[in-house]
Amino acid sequence: MKKPEFAVIVAFLAVCLIACDDGSGLVLIFDSGTDADTDTDTDTDTDSDTDSDTDSDTDSDTDTDTDSDTDTDTDMDAGPGCIDNDSDWWCLPFDCNDSDSTIYPGALDVEGDGINQDCDTETDEGAPDTDITCGETDLPLTIDHVKLMILLDYSGSMAGAKWTSAKSALYQILVAGSLPSGLVDFGFDFFPRSGSCGMATYVQTDCAWGPTHATNIYNYINAMPSPTGLTPMYLSMNQFINTMYASVFLNTVANPNSYLVLIADGDDYGCGTYSDTQLGNMAATLSSVTGVTTIMVGFGSGVSTSTLLTIANNGGYPSYPPAGYFTADNAAQLEAALESIVNDVIPCIYPVPPPSSPDYDPDEVNFYFDGVLVPYNSDCNQTPPGVGIGWRWTTPAQNEVEFCSVTCQEIKDGTVTDITATFGCPSSTS
Repeated sequence: MKKPEFAVIVAFLAVCLIACDDGSGLVLIFDSGTDADTDTDTDTDTDSDTDSDTDSDTDSDTDTDTDSDTDTDTDMDAGPGCIDNDSDWWCLPFDCNDSDSTIYPGALDVEGDGINQDCDTETDEGAPDTDITCGETDLPLTIDHVKLMILLDYSGSMAGAKWTSAKSALYQILVAGSLPSGLVDFGFDFFPRSGSCGMATYVQTDCAWGPTHATNIYNYINAMPSPTGLTPMYLSMNQFINTMYASVFLNTVANPNSYLVLIADGDDYGCGTYSDTQLGNMAATLSSVTGVTTIMVGFGSGVSTSTLLTIANNGGYPSYPPAGYFTADNAAQLEAALESIVNDVIPCIYPVPPPSSPDYDPDEVNFYFDGVLVPYNSDCNQTPPGVGIGWRWTTPAQNEVEFCSVTCQEIKDGTVTDITATFGCPSSTS
């Protein structure tokens, strides 16, 4: 990958010294702001006059004048927050190796030494290209929301302490704000909907954004009477085959991040009593036909391991935790399971469509979180910039970016509001 010279120059005008010819004959000088000037001037003048005559009068006049002037001016325009351990005038995190003053953005990347001196996406490319032939292009990336449909067991076996614990956990998730704000669009459904095996023609609450919506879901759950009925798990999952049942949640064209979180305290029972194989086939159908990923949470000891495994193996969910499903025995464990699910399904991989302008070079690109440069990390395991820090391409076509685990956690925590890809331009020597 080529060095994104233009994007780097624009990003760091305030901390580097660069001379640029803008084509008009004018040279622009950007000063790092550090000027150390020490001027010492010492002038010593000694005049001695001695007069000797017969009257033995001696006149001696000595004049010594010394002038010393020292002036030191140091101004750090990089700011008090600059961490520069190797004194090369590049601050962390932009300096990818702050213990070596020969390594910094814009340095000569020596060919053949296996060291990335200029902190870009390529090692050993030699002297950087400087003949930029066009303007850069900024492309914002949309931080995807996750649609999370909670499908809750409402059978009679959930009555009592289990129901109280389930409501307590859902309060923490939906109301108390233990999850990143703005990234999860919740929905809610339950089974059976009425009577022993009753179903409905539409979802109880479709997915929507915002804390008010999440609070409304909890208020509905909190007002529900004590659970009754049997356990039509298969029939309830089957409702989501019909895209009109939950039109927002099931619109995976508009947003493919749809997850059905099935919370049950027992196996399918009493409403046809479908087998584990049938439950697995239903989870596989939801994944392949509607694009919905099913995640199973066994609440208590009533769900057999075979049911948990068959849904985990067919629901399209990656093996996290290692078993592929979750179990919980109380409110705290259920809350922790839901938090883990949300943290895992918030995406770290984003499509990067090319800019509309034909004048760009996909080999010269930087990514920014809220205007702060995210360093390149070819396999997310390089030091520097650090294991799990930075970004990498996931496809040879360079149309999909993955933010490494540590960096992506900033997205998952809800602290990142703007992701931008800045494309540089091809040079005449490319």
